[in-house]
Amino acid sequence: MNTTYTHKEPSLFPVVRNGVVYDILKIGDVSGASRCLAITFSTGEPMAKSLGITEEEFLVFAEILCKRAVKEELSIIARCQKTDHIIGCCIAEDFTTEILGDLKEINPNFIPIFALLNELDEKYKKQHMIQKNEILHGLMLGVLKTYSRLDIGKNLTELVCALGKARGYKAAITEATSPITQHMAI
Repeated sequence: MNTTYTHKEPSLFPVVRNGVVYDILKIGDVSGASRCLAITFSTGEPMAKSLGITEEEFLVFAEILCKRAVKEELSIIARCQKTDHIIGCCIAEDFTTEILGDLKEINPNFIPIFALLNELDEKYKKQHMIQKNEILHGLMLGVLKTYSRLDIGKNLTELVCALGKARGYKAAITEATSPITQHMAI
């Protein structure tokens, strides 16, 4: 794997691998990251597809999530070095973070997804004593289909875990909901 770190310490970003720049999600990235997630989830994630959630409907949710993720500084984007477009994104958060506060703007078709994911999270939390800043939660991972054969998802997962470890997280968890992400889950 061809990796170039732009800082002295390998845990710092940005990181360049094979023509893709990986960096921590910043406020200026929200639009591109949201669009990337909306495209990938509305066309490839089984629950979103079966519930008929459109790209536009998913975009509203993704923008709310990405804006919140900027504050936690645990999410990473992948940007094509040649075009500067965001081509992948991994939204991560502290596992103690509530999924969303106000859901008024989000399409009601999301409710079954939230209910299922919340149930899984609650079952896990009941079985394990979890403290803030202890478990990193990989919430969403999306890579544009055109770039799917470049190991971007794998790299995003690896770098999010490395970032979490550098920030003191002891473990990582995710709910891998698509066949593509199930084999590379955190």
